[in-house]
Amino acid sequence: MTDFAREVRYLLVDARRLVAALGWNKRSKPNGRGVLVCCPSHGERDPSCGITPGPDGTLRSRCFSCGWTADALGMVALAHGMNTSTDFGEVIAIGAEIGGRHDIADEIRGKREGHTERRKLAPVAVPASEPAREYPDAEAVGEFWRACGPVGRSPSVVRLMMDRKLRFDIVDDLSLARVVRDGQSLPPGCLYKGLSWVETGHTLILPAWDASGALRSFRGWRVKTGVSPKRLPPTGFRQAGLVQANRLGVMMLRGQVCPKQLWVLEGEPDYLVAATEFGIADAVIGIGSGSWTEEHARRVPSGTRVMVSTHADSAGDKYAAHVIETLGAARNVWRWRPAS
Repeated sequence: MTDFAREVRYLLVDARRLVAALGWNKRSKPNGRGVLVCCPSHGERDPSCGITPGPDGTLRSRCFSCGWTADALGMVALAHGMNTSTDFGEVIAIGAEIGGRHDIADEIRGKREGHTERRKLAPVAVPASEPAREYPDAEAVGEFWRACGPVGRSPSVVRLMMDRKLRFDIVDDLSLARVVRDGQSLPPGCLYKGLSWVETGHTLILPAWDASGALRSFRGWRVKTGVSPKRLPPTGFRQAGLVQANRLGVMMLRGQVCPKQLWVLEGEPDYLVAATEFGIADAVIGIGSGSWTEEHARRVPSGTRVMVSTHADSAGDKYAAHVIETLGAARNVWRWRPAS
């Protein structure tokens, strides 16, 4: 069954065709190499779910509102009210029919009388892999960061920080974040559904650092009401392996200091809270999906105590377990899990 699943995934690589076959093409919009649809998982009036080819060429979905993700077979299952655990065979059969391979569907359903062995099916052509994405141009990222202004000069950002009990003056003093100035040009990728970050309100900018302490990218935080995601990376560029870090955190990654304590926290809000509270004495790093790597762990001095604080949910537990595993059992690591 696993071989069939792989074959069918490679049949369903045309996003527009799959969307039409599943009945999701109402109000759909082209989106680069894929399609933007109204999320079939939570229901909505405006499309916010992207269906695009992944690195291996097969389709994947991601809703920027509710976070729903699936591969092509998961999409087929949802459209037909099935479960990929209990109805996996029928899901593959339906996917094969959508892809025009009724022989695969018949094989799975056992419709051919007298059949006792699996036939050798014509191989499905595997699409070319998508080239690995790179980080934005480092020079352009640096120029953009330097051109941004202090957060204290933006009333909307000040209100946001006050609502979150954040000291915007400390954020400025420690260079933890900056804001896009009026009329400032944006680097490539600062778009969401064809709108610039200025239009969507993602004008609070947090720098993103690689494991060597080099500034490689940034994230935009939405500071006004809207339906777009609260925080976004530049579209079309690599995101994995990048963290937020305060000054001591960056210096630690560069091998310049050995802090007594390092805080590792999940998400930009918690990172900024910790960085404004402990950022003078402690190193603080903010992480998200795919950001913390073994290379980051190797940059943490053996004498540094590490406090890992992530959200009280399964994703937060997973992030924490990954950080703790990469640091090794011999390290002085503490896990702090807030009450749910």
